[in-house]
Order: sequence, then structure tokens, then C-alpha cells
Amino acid sequence: MSLIVYSKSLSFEAHINSVIDTDISFRHKLSPAIPGKQDIFIVHAASFKRELEKWLNASTKKGAVIAIAADEPELASLLEFTQWGVQGYFNSYMGVANYAQMTRLLANGQSWFPPTLLNQAFEIARSVTQPVSGGDPLEALTKREKQIALAVAEGQSNKLVATNCDITERTVKAHLTQIYKKLQVKDRVALVIYLNNA
Repeated sequence: MSLIVYSKSLSFEAHINSVIDTDISFRHKLSPAIPGKQDIFIVHAASFKRELEKWLNASTKKGAVIAIAADEPELASLLEFTQWGVQGYFNSYMGVANYAQMTRLLANGQSWFPPTLLNQAFEIARSVTQPVSGGDPLEALTKREKQIALAVAEGQSNKLVATNCDITERTVKAHLTQIYKKLQVKDRVALVIYLNNA
């Protein structure tokens, strides 16, 4: 594994040298990242605020494995950097164990992000995907559509729903199309998940 660190910060470079025992190549300008087989590129974000976005755009397109070191990591920055294809985002001054884990994961084609920021991201995702509480999640449906949606959530096949509701399978399919549209779910599985979370 070859570690290439872009930085203009002497304190960050000193810290990197104290926590990583691999050979490190320091660069003080954002020269093009030309990825080798086992190259990992670490960029100290505070050192290159103005040119970082342009460099990331060019480097991630080449398939470079990039991690961003932030002096004060924030969720918004994590999300922005991952949109660029960055595989790692972390506190510049984290400890030896964290650096070892991060470099090992990146070398194996995986990613590494601070657990606290990931928890925040998951919490936001959960709050967005959960149905609004307090109301009936099936309020937008007709009585027949509710009956069919609940039957499907219980695991009934279209044929069984048709028999129990005294309608044709074709009619069940037509109702399901309307149910998916009204509840903004894409298919039967998504409907079951939606109703189980309601």
C-alpha cells in the first residue's frame, strides 16, 4: 500500500507521521491523483479549500481511492464528499487505531466514515422514510383498496385476495396499481414494508 498525503499543514503532517508507520509521500500541491494498484490519497481539506472540488472531480473519475481529513468533521461535508465519490472522511487528528482501520478498509476497496456522523445520517434517513405518525397511513385509499392493501400485508396472494373479496385477479391488480400510486411505493414488497412501519 502506498499512502500519498496532500497537505500544507505542518501539525497535520507531524500527526500523520506519528500515527502511521507506512511509507508516506507528502505533497504540498494538489497535483493530479494518478492511481496505482494500492495507492490511497489522503487530502487535508483545510489546506486546499478553494481547489479541492475541482481536484476531486478529476481524481474520482480516474478511480483514485481518496480520503478527506477534516479538522472538524461535519455531516454536511461528509454527504458532499461522498457525492464526489470519496471513500473516507475523518478527523485529521484521530488516533492510531482509527487510522489503521481506515487505511486497511480503503486498501480492501471499502470505505470509512466516523461512526457518530454515520449515526446522524441514519437518523435523518429514518426520519424521512418513516410515515407521519398520528394519522391513518391508508387514509388516501378507498375502503376496497384498504381491504386489499391489508390482505397483501398479511401475505395473501392476488388469487386469495380475489377469492376473499369476490372480485377477479385482474381487478386486484388494478387496485394494487392505484394503491402503489397513492402510497408512493413501487411494488408489493415496498407496500408490506410501508404498512409494517406505519
